Amino acid sequence: MTATASNAVGEPLDLNARMFGIQRSISLRAPLQEVLDSITQGAAELLDAEVVGLRIQPGDGVGASHASLLGYSEDLLEAFAEMPLGHGFAGRAFSENRLVVSDDYQAERDRVGRNERYELQAAMATPVLEHGRPVGVINVASARPGRRFTTAEQKILVSLAEYASVAVTDAAAVDQLRRSLDRAEFEARHDGLTGLLNRDGAIATLDAAMAHASAERPLSLLFIDIDRFKVVNDLFGHQVGDQVLVEVASRLRSVVRGDDEVARLSGDEFVVIARGVDGAIAGRLAQRLLERVADPITIGDREVELTVSIGVAEADEPVAGESLLADADVAMYRAKQGGRCGMVRFDGKMRAELVDRAELERELRVALESAELSAYFQPGVDLSTGRIARVEALVRWKHPTRGLLEPDRFIEVAEETGIIAELDRFMLEESCRHLAAWSACRPDLSLSVNLSARHFKDDSLVAVVREVLQATGLDGSRLWLEITESVVMGEDSAALETMDRLKELGVRFMVDDFGTGYSSLIYLKRFPLDALKIHRGFVDGLGEDREDEAIVAAVIGLAAALGQSVVAEGVEHERQVAWLRDLGCPIAQGYLFSRPIDGPSMGRMLAADVRFPGHGVPAAEEPVPMAPPPRLVSRAW
Repeated sequence: MTATASNAVGEPLDLNARMFGIQRSISLRAPLQEVLDSITQGAAELLDAEVVGLRIQPGDGVGASHASLLGYSEDLLEAFAEMPLGHGFAGRAFSENRLVVSDDYQAERDRVGRNERYELQAAMATPVLEHGRPVGVINVASARPGRRFTTAEQKILVSLAEYASVAVTDAAAVDQLRRSLDRAEFEARHDGLTGLLNRDGAIATLDAAMAHASAERPLSLLFIDIDRFKVVNDLFGHQVGDQVLVEVASRLRSVVRGDDEVARLSGDEFVVIARGVDGAIAGRLAQRLLERVADPITIGDREVELTVSIGVAEADEPVAGESLLADADVAMYRAKQGGRCGMVRFDGKMRAELVDRAELERELRVALESAELSAYFQPGVDLSTGRIARVEALVRWKHPTRGLLEPDRFIEVAEETGIIAELDRFMLEESCRHLAAWSACRPDLSLSVNLSARHFKDDSLVAVVREVLQATGLDGSRLWLEITESVVMGEDSAALETMDRLKELGVRFMVDDFGTGYSSLIYLKRFPLDALKIHRGFVDGLGEDREDEAIVAAVIGLAAALGQSVVAEGVEHERQVAWLRDLGCPIAQGYLFSRPIDGPSMGRMLAADVRFPGHGVPAAEEPVPMAPPPRLVSRAW
């Protein structure tokens, strides 16, 4: 509440000059109290009134109350300001929303109190409006005997009330605009879901904090990413996912110090800006965050368990906030590569590796246009006959300086940059072209090609497969698309529609690395899958590990019950072949039979109709000498 009292009554001024002065103060957006004081002073001078009172009390509770008073002692000002607008003689004007006039004020029954200076004779009051609604009242009174307020004077008071109305309305608009701007600024810098700083707010805060970074007062940034958060959305829905994000945000805030800032950059990525903290202390803070987030989260009747990967970067001198954020991001990515649920501190070598990664991306784009990529093939052997039943196409990169690169060196880059769709198309075209050439000697041979989850969601996929089949003249039933479990998780309707359209072309589907992701039996029932590929991690222990034997037996039995085929990958020992044959696994592939070989070599093997007996050595020719086989990196997410 703001109020002002004055007893000074100046000489009467020219009406137009006084009104212009009031109007100008409103136009110049003078403070509302200043405008109201000008109006009461003007009323006293123009109407020759000893007493003037003006009160504003917004009825909606938005904005401050104001009062201006002339003709009373200052100790009455507070009581006047707090008096209800509908109280007393002036209150009649407010309640009835009209001008009220009295020529015998002492006879008015609703007059309030007694003026210690004046025996008031005449009075009048009129409401002050905001958008047509009374929010205040202005009243004047005179003690001169026989005084009557003329019609012209009444009009002056109404005009002054109108000026007060304009000032109040304008002040409310300005106040609302200021609040809107403040709110807009807040929303522009904060995340609507969690209330944390958003990316823009985080960068602005980081840049401001960075100005004070020094060796004595370093600054650390923790980049936090929830591991496998997509699976939470896929399994439980985005509403649960949002609740999980809110809970994670709350847990992060509960662990950090009061001077630290927590922000949500986007999706499941958070950062903590820790002032005055070096990398070692930030590492201990990261460990506490890892432990706190790992506590199970209860959402309704569901319990969700999460882990996070954290990258830590430190600055002991002012640098660009985006630069420190990039360093922390690189460290976080390294933590994920190390197995997730961990923390890694950034060092300069990582930046060099990042540059190398960017160069690899550039070279991969060149490779797609310059015939550096080629399809290699690994046979899948029918364990009942020893004959090659199908071949799997595997990409190889004949790099001009780095040598022959296997997929684990560049597939991740292709996935992250979107090049994977072009790479998948190349492999479809190249491997189907070879299969068509082998049809003369092996018309029954089928081909499997790996398809990325990202490409599977591409609307052009069905058209691409159709074009490749038409161009090579292949029957769609000879083409198997190997997909990971992540392809069929989450967007059920879209994935099912794509699979149904490809099924119309005769294409069959195999789930790669079955059992290594977030397997759900419901997907085996809901989607038109034709085969499961058992991950080499389970095949390794056959003949030595009872748990692996039980898992492989269960998968083979499950597939048989669902009318699906099974392929065991990573076969390297004869004991594994024996177990697989006894368990009823129809097809196996691995280095025991053959490493991946180029198209011409595979063509010769097929033309010779090589048979692999139980000990795994081709009957028609000696195996090609080779180095110990490297482990292929799984593409399961």
